[in-house]
Amino acid sequence: MKRSAYFHKIILPVLALLFCAVTLNIFRVKLGYAIERTKKEAAKLSIENDYLAKKIAHARSPKNLEVYAASAGLKYPEPYSIVIIDAPKETYEKKRGWLSALFSKTNKS
Repeated sequence: MKRSAYFHKIILPVLALLFCAVTLNIFRVKLGYAIERTKKEAAKLSIENDYLAKKIAHARSPKNLEVYAASAGLKYPEPYSIVIIDAPKETYEKKRGWLSALFSKTNKS
């Protein structure tokens, strides 16, 4: 076997396989680092989300709402300022479509 034939048939494919193996290993390591960065960022965002949820719950508590309302100049209404309006039930009851009315009639019988 000639030297160039030996190089082309054996050494070149072995070098190509080694090159592919090294390249794949480099990509695997890079992806591993990217995955770890993403996991750390997800954990950090989860902690921040919990903090913000607690902050919202605290801001919505009745005690704090009363403080915010008082600082905005709001106060409890006087008894004379409350007006109760008697309106027929049809004015505030949700209207139903023909299909729901049909099904409610069939379910009752």
